[in-house]
Amino acid sequence: MVGELFPLLFVMKIIKKTITRRDFILATNSEPSNDDIERCNCKDAGKAGHYWSGWCNTCDKPRFFCGCMPEALKPRKEIHDR
Repeated sequence: MVGELFPLLFVMKIIKKTITRRDFILATNSEPSNDDIERCNCKDAGKAGHYWSGWCNTCDKPRFFCGCMPEALKPRKEIHDR
């Protein structure tokens, strides 16, 4: 059951590079606030509890800004129709 719910760890595309304030502003058109830069550079990005940390390789934005959602996280019709 756990393998069915969490295959996203193998699907994620995360860039492993150091994101700067400039990178963040260019990608999001907004100033970083609080811990945004730290979240973008999180060494545990993609691991359990850190899914929204890191930088998305697909859309070139912070994961918490990105619109990409792996199939594993999308609502499944058969679960919602019970």
